[in-house]
Amino acid sequence: MSACPVSPEHRKRWEALNARFHEVLIAGRPSPWTLRVWRVLARHGERYRSQAIALHAAQGRDVDAEHRQIYEAALEGNEVRAALALEAHIRATLDLLARAGRSTVASPTPSPPALAGAQP
Repeated sequence: MSACPVSPEHRKRWEALNARFHEVLIAGRPSPWTLRVWRVLARHGERYRSQAIALHAAQGRDVDAEHRQIYEAALEGNEVRAALALEAHIRATLDLLARAGRSTVASPTPSPPALAGAQP
């Protein structure tokens, strides 16, 4: 699978903006615990998002449109729609990385077929 090259500066800026976007989404909740858990998960997910950035364009994924759907639902106060859009957004990244991982792993060598009538 080929991916378009992404400069380190672009990747760093995208990461910062993406993190800020998602943090603002949960900032309205008065739970310091939620924010703390989100920050831990975001740090652990950085390497995967970083890999996914280069794959977005190659797969025709429109992350800006996904963010726009989440943003619009949040502005409307439609928590269910915002949560579903956010879940789909995160799932799309996971699926993208899983497909990329499968395409780079060599297929196992198939076992030889059993011989008809062979005795153990």
